[in-house]
Amino acid sequence: ILPLLPDKSIDLVLTDPPYGIDYQSNRRADKFEKIYGDVDYPTEWLGAATNLVDRGTIYLFCNEASIDKAKSLLHNHKWSSNRLLIWDKQSSSGGNLENYGLRTEFILYGTKMFSPDKSKLNGSRDGNLISIPRVRPQDLQHPNEKPYLLMAYLIMKSTNPNEIVLDPFLGSGVTTLASRDLGRKCIGIEIEEKYCEIAAKRCSQAVMKLGV
Repeated sequence: ILPLLPDKSIDLVLTDPPYGIDYQSNRRADKFEKIYGDVDYPTEWLGAATNLVDRGTIYLFCNEASIDKAKSLLHNHKWSSNRLLIWDKQSSSGGNLENYGLRTEFILYGTKMFSPDKSKLNGSRDGNLISIPRVRPQDLQHPNEKPYLLMAYLIMKSTNPNEIVLDPFLGSGVTTLASRDLGRKCIGIEIEEKYCEIAAKRCSQAVMKLGV
């Protein structure tokens, strides 16, 4: 789908690709199957996505195991990695119960090289620790769903109304929902049809008022 989109049409790439951990929670096995393609951190998509961005910004989610590959991916496609953001989920989730709990994930924030004008963030100069609760297990519509408020925050910091957000790993549609509520446009791509249906249903519902 990405090669079909017009060049220089995207202002923000905001996406949460599979981390390549091939993991399924035993506690949720009856609700969610394994993520399609979650055998390696995907790399082939960013070249096509980069061609769509002129002076835009990227937020790329990763974990401690995939962070080096994610950084190399940005560098290879001429993105400046401006800052590593740390998302504090406010509670531990997943993993070996005999090890330290996983309370954080990482977000690489970058801009197209040679376009420093897009590195200016909206609003105040916030710190790189973002503390927003993770989605409660009973409310998840996708096994790796990110909180609405987290995605809305990143969209607000790096876009203006009517600008276009791209999410090539849409999942259950949180990025499209937050973009719509904030007056942005969004192109979301998802390989699993069941999650496309969830995303479409979410976006057909009433707009959440965020006062922005």
